[in-house]
Amino acid sequence: MQFLSDRETSEVAEQLTLFANQPGQTVQFLHRLKKADGTVIWVEGSARNLLKAPAVEGIVVNFQDVTERVRADQSEKTQRVVFEQMAAKTPVSTILSTICLLAEEHLPESRTSLLLLDHRRRIRQGASPNLPDELIRSITGIEIVDNLGSCGTAMYRGVRIITEDTQADERWAPFRDLVDRFHLRSCWSVPIHDSKGDVIGAFAVYHDCPATPTNDDLRLLDDLARLTSMVLMRADEDLQLQRSDSLLREAQRRAHLGYWLLDIATEKMEWSDEVYQITGVDRGIEPTLSFALEHVFLREDAPAVGARYREAVSNPGRIVTLDARLKRPDNEVRWVALEGCAFPDELGIPSEMRGIVQDITERKKADEERAQLQSQLWQAQKVDSIGRLAGGVAHDFNNMLAVILGHTELALSEQTLPQSLIIHLQEIQQAAQRSAQLTRQLLTFARRQAAVPTTLCLNKSIGGLLQMLRRLIGENTRLVWQPAEHLCNVCIDPVQVDQIVANMVVNSRDAIDGDGVIRLSTRNQHFSAEAIPATCTAAVPGDFVVLTISDTGVGMSEEILQRIFEPFFTTKPVGEGTGLGLATVQGIVDQNCGFIRCRSSPGGGTTFEICLPAIPTISSEPPVQHHDEDPDAGRGELVLLVEDEERLL
Repeated sequence: MQFLSDRETSEVAEQLTLFANQPGQTVQFLHRLKKADGTVIWVEGSARNLLKAPAVEGIVVNFQDVTERVRADQSEKTQRVVFEQMAAKTPVSTILSTICLLAEEHLPESRTSLLLLDHRRRIRQGASPNLPDELIRSITGIEIVDNLGSCGTAMYRGVRIITEDTQADERWAPFRDLVDRFHLRSCWSVPIHDSKGDVIGAFAVYHDCPATPTNDDLRLLDDLARLTSMVLMRADEDLQLQRSDSLLREAQRRAHLGYWLLDIATEKMEWSDEVYQITGVDRGIEPTLSFALEHVFLREDAPAVGARYREAVSNPGRIVTLDARLKRPDNEVRWVALEGCAFPDELGIPSEMRGIVQDITERKKADEERAQLQSQLWQAQKVDSIGRLAGGVAHDFNNMLAVILGHTELALSEQTLPQSLIIHLQEIQQAAQRSAQLTRQLLTFARRQAAVPTTLCLNKSIGGLLQMLRRLIGENTRLVWQPAEHLCNVCIDPVQVDQIVANMVVNSRDAIDGDGVIRLSTRNQHFSAEAIPATCTAAVPGDFVVLTISDTGVGMSEEILQRIFEPFFTTKPVGEGTGLGLATVQGIVDQNCGFIRCRSSPGGGTTFEICLPAIPTISSEPPVQHHDEDPDAGRGELVLLVEDEERLL
């Protein structure tokens, strides 16, 4: 038997020289030896120096073959080190380098490498701790083909390729320069397979002289290839898991969906990152159920959340749900959908609760907007139906009133009527005139009253109404008029302005109990699309003239504000209001592409803002008409008058 290398032979000789000078000493040793048939074995034994013993005068050596034990120890050490690194989440590149270094411990005078294949079957670096970087760079990116070096061939064929002398192997012809420069005289290469049998890389051992592997060496290479395969597949699984986790987190982020765990006994909770994001709670806080109920959910909603929690604990396995509001640290209120389920322990006692939380603020807003649009559609349909009915009734009623007023005027023109009869006729006339005013309101509401828009200044129009308005409101209420300077003009029928102002001032008067103040003011203002109510589809962003009517009256609740523009809705006592005043005002404003804003609170008075589109300031004076003194005699045409009410003819 002999030692495997000159280096080992030299080391043993040096140790033996030192040992010979230590009579009576005993040493233990463990060495590799090569038998005559080329088999490498490990021997362990002891040597005793008896050179000065008269009966011996020599060194007594005892040893035994411990190859199987040493190989088992080496294999166990390699696996233990690699598994420890895997458990510690050591980077894959470091683990692959560790495998190479451990292989070099088992195979003295060798250098090792791990080459990997990408999805295009091109070589990429795995690990090569003791090989020159230039060598690895020169082969990185090469597509594997048959008979391309030992590793390329091994990966292409999927079988072990042993090259005892690279100088004599044609597969190494393309790499002669590398062989000479880096002393790669032998290469043993073993393919690495994944769980499906596909080749994913190769493990290679290089020597600087021709070398033939033993059966034990080949078994070691196969073991290292399998261990490397395990490392690579585990790394791939971890990568896929990380990708899946990343996709899940991204999906949860996009869906505003988080998950939580609750220990029922301790009430301690675990939140995912998205829950912290939704709630705005600092990640340094360890959440509990009590913390969530007291500091996360709105005070109005916390009792319902607590009740659903108790319901879930009382019914393990049943999923409970709830929509609730939470308040973030920045005071923003958000809607969340909660879902949870309690799970029992091995004794059947509920021990843990798991669930999800999803931010549904936008969905809630969309639901509210949809409900508002449905309400607006219903309101529009109702107003349209009432308008059609009111218009038809007003037209027929107006005809009857025309007959009454006409005959009343004829009767009053008689000079011989007694005074008592004149008084009755005047009462009839006044009642008919009031009724005619009501029909005009109905026709305006139904948009059947002909309007003649003209360019005018609200300051001038309202200024001409002040005396009449003061008589309307009485002595106990003070009227304050605050016109703006340089007010833009508007285009509207002057009669409609009178109707708007009169209706609004009368409403303000009726809302004041005792003494009070009604303020009228005007201003120019620009409105963006966001500032215009969604219900006002005719109004477009731009410059407006705003007429503000405010009072110190009793004000209105939110419920009443939602209905003030409904036809025939009134808060006045029976007989004191028709419910058409504000409906008529809204009809006029809509007809003129404007909108109305209102704010009020019980006991806080009411403010209305009538917003009408502004137009450039131009003269509203009609052009001077010149007429001949004698009327046109005509050209002989006939005029046909059609009226279905005979009494009007």
